[in-house]
Amino acid sequence: MVGVDAQWLLETFSSRDKAESALRPYLEGGAMSEHDYNLAISFLPGKARYYPVIYSAGATVLVAGYGRFVKRPPWAMSRVVGRASAANVAGFMFGAVQRAIAHREFYSSLDDGPAFAGILQHLAQDDLYTLSHPQARLFSIAVITEHPQVASRWDEIRAVNARGGKSSTWVALRQGHERRQAPDNDLPSTQVPQPANNADIERAREQASFDAMLEAERKAAGR
Repeated sequence: MVGVDAQWLLETFSSRDKAESALRPYLEGGAMSEHDYNLAISFLPGKARYYPVIYSAGATVLVAGYGRFVKRPPWAMSRVVGRASAANVAGFMFGAVQRAIAHREFYSSLDDGPAFAGILQHLAQDDLYTLSHPQARLFSIAVITEHPQVASRWDEIRAVNARGGKSSTWVALRQGHERRQAPDNDLPSTQVPQPANNADIERAREQASFDAMLEAERKAAGR
């Protein structure tokens, strides 16, 4: 569903508790509505996830039972095994189709389907680290909702790290940060610094948030 791995989706939302733990930060951060949150924590761990197993088991039992106990004369055991196996595969495929239909209906009933799709993709990308660090996820959500330009830069850093450039990336970022913090020696000595305005304060706050996020990722990459 919505571009994420099906197995990851089943494992991440295998129970209502896990669904609530994964999605509540997005609800509290304003990234999803109360309606979508309640719908997701009810549907994702619900019975639709078991449709392939239910239908395959049901088809297997029906075919085997018919062949051994209803059909006269009864089927030979080799025929029962063969046809029951075929029924198992057919039932599983039918169940998978029914599960896909249920997911489509769930998605169409959301207030904001594209936003929920983005939440799932964000969860899938950050799963290895943020599922075990809730505070990091809260910070990441805040960055995405309040400072999308910072989040885009963060995605670029992760892409470089994924290609094996972790050490050089951190060095470059640290050097860039130090250059930004260093005083400008070319300024005339008589120039009097002006009081910081609101824009300067906001930039400083964003820089502090970005530095904190870099530090958290650096520690995670070093583990």
